[in-house]
Amino acid sequence: MKPTSSQKNSRILSRIIIYLMAILIGIVLGLGISFARSSYGPLPLLLFLLWAYCSMLLHILLHETGHLLCGLLTGYRFVSFRVFSWVWIKKDGRIRCRRHSLPGTAGQCLMGPPDLPPDKMPYVLYHLGGGLANLLISVPAIVLAVLFREIPFVFALLMIFGAMGILFAITNLVPLNGKVANDGMNLWMMRKHESSRRALWVQLKVNEQLAHGLRLRDMDAEWFHYPPLETISDSITAFWVVCAESRFMDEHRFAEAEALIEMLWDKNIPLSEVHRRLILCDQAFCALLAGRTEQAAEILQERKQQKFLLSMPNFPMVLRTQYAFALLAENDSERAQKFREKLDLLRDKAPNQGDWESERELLQFVEEAAEIK
Repeated sequence: MKPTSSQKNSRILSRIIIYLMAILIGIVLGLGISFARSSYGPLPLLLFLLWAYCSMLLHILLHETGHLLCGLLTGYRFVSFRVFSWVWIKKDGRIRCRRHSLPGTAGQCLMGPPDLPPDKMPYVLYHLGGGLANLLISVPAIVLAVLFREIPFVFALLMIFGAMGILFAITNLVPLNGKVANDGMNLWMMRKHESSRRALWVQLKVNEQLAHGLRLRDMDAEWFHYPPLETISDSITAFWVVCAESRFMDEHRFAEAEALIEMLWDKNIPLSEVHRRLILCDQAFCALLAGRTEQAAEILQERKQQKFLLSMPNFPMVLRTQYAFALLAENDSERAQKFREKLDLLRDKAPNQGDWESERELLQFVEEAAEIK
């Protein structure tokens, strides 16, 4: 399935805005560093670069903390808090540390929805919270930088921190559509499409139940009753369909999962790039189980899909698909074993053990197909 023209235009515009902002912030950082070097010489350069990296980390923390606080203020429940690949997840009343990453995101704060009907669920403050937190800290930092401009070292540190926060705020609050939609884009879609608000409720509810160890197949079936495909015009509602497809996979209803994937392609549903690529993994996996190795090879060896697979070396669905391809299409048991061993190492680090149990059962289908072959 190819992206729609509107999706392509949105992604091009997103890249242009991000590049322009990066150039602007680079100029500000450069001026700040040059100002400080003129007084202190070249030695602090490494320190300023290190501080720029630390500022980025601090703003990721601030951003996700902003989502967390605004979510709690509007009735949401804490589920997980991620910075890069480190995830703190609430399970059995305790906070546990796990590993998980998603391309296109540096962090993520997931929360359970308030105990309200989907159409009554507050969503504006929750989505604005991250960018607002960056702004609330960055603007005072820039004001202080101006006040302390006579002290170059302090000026540079404050300006770097403030500029980094402004970059975070703009690239999150201005509606942009990259590998995944940003906060501003999600908010814009929910204000425009009523179905996306119901879809968000389902997504948050599913994530909450997964964190509690429940599997997709054991959740309320009504949650997965998405609207007619021809009416879906936003990526949040499109992900609702992805949840339904994933439930088919967890129930081992592979033919129905494949049929739904084909309908997604036929209707040209506006999936985010990450979900599009993950769906292709499931399509290739189903093809492998059915003995259609050439179709699986065509899907997995396509250039963009290859690039995606390389960017997700520790994602269970990706490893499961690569394991199946190595064993069923390439007849390379040694290569397959490497993917299997990597999956086994990830088992205890997985944020959702229910997901792991599902993946383990799918691996058994691969091994049974290999024995028959």
